[in-house]
Order: sequence, then structure tokens, then C-alpha cells
Amino acid sequence: MVGTNALRLASNSTWIINEIAKRWNFNVKIISGNEEAKLSYLGATYESSSDSNIVIDIGGGSTELIYGNKDGIKFSKSFSTGVVRLTEMIIKNDTPKPHEVERMKIESYNTFKEIENTFPIGINTIAVAGTPTSLSGIKLNLPKYDETMIENSILTDNDLNKFINYFSSCSSKMLLSDHPEFLAGREDVILAGTIILAELMKLLKTKKIIVSAKGIRYGSIIEYMQKCG
Repeated sequence: MVGTNALRLASNSTWIINEIAKRWNFNVKIISGNEEAKLSYLGATYESSSDSNIVIDIGGGSTELIYGNKDGIKFSKSFSTGVVRLTEMIIKNDTPKPHEVERMKIESYNTFKEIENTFPIGINTIAVAGTPTSLSGIKLNLPKYDETMIENSILTDNDLNKFINYFSSCSSKMLLSDHPEFLAGREDVILAGTIILAELMKLLKTKKIIVSAKGIRYGSIIEYMQKCG
């Protein structure tokens, strides 16, 4: 078991880890942002046929961006902006005000602007975690979460712009009512995640991304199996 940004930031992380060990006999290792990025990349690209990949992992308190090829990871960074942090920092209204939406776009751009022109254009780009999988499920009009349908599905820049317009015009209660299967627990932060993803796509100069449900969880298992031989 691994703990990510929430446990990295929590003042009582030691107590939480001890409680988990005492109650369920699980040992939790708190991993760094770079380790988190590495595991996300490993999980998302393990079965990829592409020689080079960029992986985007949008979390609650951080976002990881990883670029690698067959020779290994060439760039990895954990940015201290995630869906929860961005929402809590900016959104004060439910439904969001136009100036709040615009500020989230600006904040996201400023957070990630250092990556512009860093990578070759046209590299296979994969997005993992709850934001892209939820968006894909809604786009595909699935009645419930189905990993076989979501895995390797596509989100375009036009899809994200439509989602941003839609999410910006609704309260979290309305969004939850419309899409309970995919937005339960993230109805108030899905807009932030969509904006982060859209701004990253602009900076990477890509018009589409591949959605994967195989991120850090799969990466953790693969790494463990590799160490065990």
C-alpha cells in the first residue's frame, strides 16, 4: 500500500499509518511525488505499443507529468496543483461564476507553463485517474463504470471545451443528479480537473489524449511483481 499527496501533507500521517497497521495489518509507505509519477507512468504505459509516452495523472492535491521512452523516464515532475486544491482556492460559488472559471484557467496555465515547448509534438499522451475516466464514461454515455470501455478511449480538446461549458453552468447537485455513476464524490471538483487537463493539452500542443484506468495502482503492483522476480 502506498500513500500519496494527502498523506504527504497531513500533519497526522504517522497516526493514520499506525491505525491502518493496527486495525488491518497493512503497512503503508508514503511515497514522494517523483515516486508517484514513476508508478503512474509504469501502470499507464506497461502495455503501450508506443516508443514514447507522456502520462498525465491529476490527483486531489497534486498533478504528475511524466515523459519517457523505451530507455526509461526522461522527465518527471509533481506539480502542487490538483482538483481539490484548485477548487478550494478559487471556487466560492455553486454554480461557479465566470470570473472563477477564468481564474482557474489562468492558475492552471501558470502552474504548468514551464512544460511548453519541452517535449516533441505528437507524442502519445495518456491521462489516468478519476478526471479523465469520469469524462470518458460520460462521453460514452455508459450506464455504469466499465473499464473495458474506458481503457484506450479518446478525449479531444473539443470534448473538454464542451465539458467545461457544461460543468460551469451547473451546480454540483445538478451534476450529481445527471451523472451519479461517474460524479459521485467528485461533482464539486470535476470542473477543476477538466480545466487542468485542457490547459495541459494546450501546452503540450495535442488535440487528443488516450484515457487509461491503469495508473498508480497498476504501477504499484507491477513494480512489486518485478522486485519479486
